[in-house]
Amino acid sequence: MSAPTVKDHVMLIEKLGRTAAAFALVTAALAGSLGTEPALAPPARAEAPAQAEVPAQAEVPAQAEVPAQAEVPAQAEAGAQASPADPGIRGALLRCGGGRKVMPLDADDGSRSTCTTSKRVWNWGKDALRSAQLQEGTPYGLGCEPGERIDCSCLVQWSFTQLPGFGHFERDSRSQQAWLDGLANDGRRTKVDAIRVSIADVQRGDLIFSTIDADPVVDHVAFYWSEGYVYDAPGPSSPAGLHARQLGSPEVVAVYRVIGVS
Repeated sequence: MSAPTVKDHVMLIEKLGRTAAAFALVTAALAGSLGTEPALAPPARAEAPAQAEVPAQAEVPAQAEVPAQAEVPAQAEAGAQASPADPGIRGALLRCGGGRKVMPLDADDGSRSTCTTSKRVWNWGKDALRSAQLQEGTPYGLGCEPGERIDCSCLVQWSFTQLPGFGHFERDSRSQQAWLDGLANDGRRTKVDAIRVSIADVQRGDLIFSTIDADPVVDHVAFYWSEGYVYDAPGPSSPAGLHARQLGSPEVVAVYRVIGVS
């Protein structure tokens, strides 16, 4: 028997009616008679166009590097702190070999090139001498009651301790000489320092320690004023003030310059 044709199937559809069931049967029969055809693959979905590549945000230019603040140059080395009564740098403390000396900043005795300036200094003694002049005419007397009675070492102690920021000063002349000698041989360079000077280099305000006996024990102290004069409180017959004194005498034990150091 020959296989039904398409026409035969159409006639069958007309007989059975156009119901959904008949249509399903016809479809199944058609499939059997016509052979199974591969199902049409659903049309491929149109490939979505790739999203337009978002251009990378323009690279934000790095903030211009803020130039480092110009380094503030260190303040030029300030001059030595001036002593209260007489401002200004007066000299330089030099290290020369194993010793020390004070030289005015504008002076040169030929040795500066071989010396090292270690500190800037001023002369406390010049200012203390101004304080001492406030005791002009105070009667001599052992003890220390400025304005009433005063002895040589009291005059020196009182005069230095009147200077703002100075501090301690020993009371009697022997202790004063020993204290200043210790400072002169100590390399710490504290704000109150001392150097030992010769009679040839003595300056106003330097302290002259002397003896009134033949021994080298200190008995007296005076401020140097100028050639041939000192400022002191020498004894019962002479009140505090300016007195003639020959510094070349053998009674002079030592001369010290009390210096401020910065």
